[in-house]
Amino acid sequence: AETPWLVSVAEGFDKVGAPLIAFPTVVLVAFAFLWMRRWRIAVAWVVMVGGAQVLSTVLKILIGRERPLEGLVYQSSFAYPSGHAMVSGAVMAIGLAVLVGIIWPNRYHLFLWVGVVYAVLMAWSRTYLRVHWLTDVVGGLILGTAVVLVVTMAVSGGLARDQYSDSEKTTGLPRT
Repeated sequence: AETPWLVSVAEGFDKVGAPLIAFPTVVLVAFAFLWMRRWRIAVAWVVMVGGAQVLSTVLKILIGRERPLEGLVYQSSFAYPSGHAMVSGAVMAIGLAVLVGIIWPNRYHLFLWVGVVYAVLMAWSRTYLRVHWLTDVVGGLILGTAVVLVVTMAVSGGLARDQYSDSEKTTGLPRT
């Protein structure tokens, strides 16, 4: 039997991870990075989220795993991997933490911990609402984190060059 207040919390995560909230969040964050003139980080952010969404959708279709019966919220797609855990949890939370940590490296660990806690709570909510099996959310978290790592590694050389350039602009000296 579910506890009513925990169902409410889990339903809140369900709504936050749904496209109605997630998509505008992605756009706002991208514009914030652009406003800060962090072009590569903005592109990395959009590629992370978009790539994870495409990967999640394709894998759901290819694998075709059915969801548990009697979920507490309606879901129409297949179960594996959990899109909420993969895209909203791992990519949007952990990916955002990594990218923001590049801008403010002295707060990187704080951002990362907040992102990880959010991702774990998102994964918990999917199983608590009985719309995913545990393996669906664990797979989603692993795949989403892999997307974050691949995109971060792909752009990290350019990000390092951006930081070097910023240091030269503010001090007139090359960064050591």
